[in-house]
Amino acid sequence: MGKAVTTYEEDLKTEGVRKEALSEIYERVANERGIKRIKKQKTRWILADGLSCYDHGKKTRIPKSDEDLDRVENVGKYCTNNGLISFIDEQGRLYVGSVTQDRVKELEDAGYQRGGIWVPFSNGELPVNTRAKKNLLRMRVRSDQINAKGREKEMLDRYASIAKDRGIGKQNVSGVWLNCDNISYKTLDGEAHVFEGKRHEDRSELIGKYWMNNGVITFIDEEGNRYIGPQTPDRIKALENVGYQQRSMMVPFSNGEQAVNRVYQHKLDKLRQSLLRRKERFK
Repeated sequence: MGKAVTTYEEDLKTEGVRKEALSEIYERVANERGIKRIKKQKTRWILADGLSCYDHGKKTRIPKSDEDLDRVENVGKYCTNNGLISFIDEQGRLYVGSVTQDRVKELEDAGYQRGGIWVPFSNGELPVNTRAKKNLLRMRVRSDQINAKGREKEMLDRYASIAKDRGIGKQNVSGVWLNCDNISYKTLDGEAHVFEGKRHEDRSELIGKYWMNNGVITFIDEEGNRYIGPQTPDRIKALENVGYQQRSMMVPFSNGEQAVNRVYQHKLDKLRQSLLRRKERFK
């Protein structure tokens, strides 16, 4: 007679489950859930099993796959927390790495599903092992860089889509236009501030819009950049010819602000001189 087929829950209730049997259970569950193997490069993933770590000053140890029977329920699951991602593979092993879109896609393409599993080192814990600690910190820095690029691409794609929907054409910014994003300045009373850039605020509502104040005109282009220039009829016409419309917004350097950077302030002075000349021309 053949061996009776049992569920993994029944197998786990059997006293004295051997490591070999537990490994078979992990693989059986993974097969039932359609979990495929993925490459686990040391530069991308850290095997957390058995690692000791400091958790708020207390030294603890992460169980191995044959020490934590609860993992059977979570084979093929992944979870994210505070910039890290963990998953339990087809052998019940717990891996952790930094969260990036390509890693989430890699796991989901292999059949993994999001679930409420523990994410080691995501709440201030640090590995005791020096190499693991360095690898974890390096992963965090790298993932921050990758995620920042990903967020910027998403932002630019969104702005481009908005500009297309609004019929905004490309404006020639050479000559009398100045980009004023992330420029430090001082007010008339000497207070220091910064005109924030597009990475620090959502400019979706301002794409393709312009506004004027005290002889200075500003606009937000199809990439979310903020420019300023002299308020003259030809500048306004140039913007409106490519679809720009008026909308109330802040107009940098229109109330006597002075740039901290001398080179930029020199450009501002030239812009203001250009404004005076153009005013004379259009009298």
